[in-house]
Amino acid sequence: MGRRLFTALIALSLTVTAGAQAKAPDLFDEIYRKGQPLDATIKTIRAKFTETTTSSLLKEPLVAEGTLLAVRPSDILLTYTKPEKKLLRIDARTLLFIWPDKKLRQTTDIHESQARVQKYFVDKSPDELRRHFAITAVVDPAKPGTWRIDMVPKRKQMQQGVSTIQLWISEKTSMLSTMVLTFASGDTKTMTFTDVEVNPPITVADLGVPTAG
Repeated sequence: MGRRLFTALIALSLTVTAGAQAKAPDLFDEIYRKGQPLDATIKTIRAKFTETTTSSLLKEPLVAEGTLLAVRPSDILLTYTKPEKKLLRIDARTLLFIWPDKKLRQTTDIHESQARVQKYFVDKSPDELRRHFAITAVVDPAKPGTWRIDMVPKRKQMQQGVSTIQLWISEKTSMLSTMVLTFASGDTKTMTFTDVEVNPPITVADLGVPTAG
């Protein structure tokens, strides 16, 4: 579930999703309010990313780099360029993973996990999100000019996959700069985004991948 939830969250988290304010506003509600105008305009996204993976099975963190293309609502292409070339293509039903050097091509049905993302994350107000997560938002002194949002799942089903979701949001642009997922095993995956472009000329056809063979 970890990889599926992680990849599904990327497009959703690149900008603060718009939502209604809670009755007793706090910083989390204010972040949502500020993100509403931008969120309503976003159709496509292009960005560079650095992905850092830690695991008890690794002697040291694994660092990868690449580019992300996203077409809302659910089409994503991650093209890894370092240290090895890989492709990860996602739509509403399917995750396709291609690792050319190992001649590996895997297709996974992610319809159910995408449905869970829709249920718990998409078009939810702060109050609705708080039903599923314990949420705190702070101005992060370690990263001036950013907010940090910590989301801890309340449901045991989600806790078995992801124990904590952390998002760092730019106070100036309301765009996501970093996302950290901590899994039940203690392993982590960090995505840092740079050179983010909003609404570049991208279509779903541009997210195509090489055919088999």
